[in-house]
Amino acid sequence: MKPCPSGPWDEDDRELVAHVAGQLVADTRIQGRHVQVTVQNGVVILEGTVESAAIREAAGRQVWAVPGVQDVCNMLVPDAS
Repeated sequence: MKPCPSGPWDEDDRELVAHVAGQLVADTRIQGRHVQVTVQNGVVILEGTVESAAIREAAGRQVWAVPGVQDVCNMLVPDAS
């Protein structure tokens, strides 16, 4: 799990990306997967691969539950293997 390092973030976005990444890392279904978390103006963008569509949806729900999230763009892709 890594926050996206580029872009002009404000302090709220920096705090939000850390909180969202922490939530996702705590989920054993997502640990060890390459998931990128980007936040811009309260909008969380998730990119990368996860094991299944169910995990993709669960990750999106977790992010929506984080206080301060204005919107979620869930671009996670279920692993085809």
